Amino acid sequence: VVVHPDDTLRTAFVRMRAADLSQLPVVDGERVVGLVDESDMLGAVLEHSSRAFEHPVKEVMVTRLETISADAPIADLVPLFRRDLVAIVLDGTHFLGIATRLDLINYFRIAR
Repeated sequence: VVVHPDDTLRTAFVRMRAADLSQLPVVDGERVVGLVDESDMLGAVLEHSSRAFEHPVKEVMVTRLETISADAPIADLVPLFRRDLVAIVLDGTHFLGIATRLDLINYFRIAR
């Protein structure tokens, strides 16, 4: 589940709710260009009130992203999570998805 930079925050909110997610990658073509999460939306709502949901995602998304290779050891995720970040998982330059703390917990729950 992704959004595009020109999608509205309303679109991002609807997709987040439908998929039970707290953040979405922002993609432009094949490239991940940002991340939008609940905090970004809340900030926009507090700043712009009722008009916030018509703003494009690109106005509030985070663009400083932490990427990790799909073949990196799982342990490489821990330092990112300790800094309260999510990992953008790439296969070369191809975006595969986002890895979160909950994903890692679930991985260990299933693997044991």
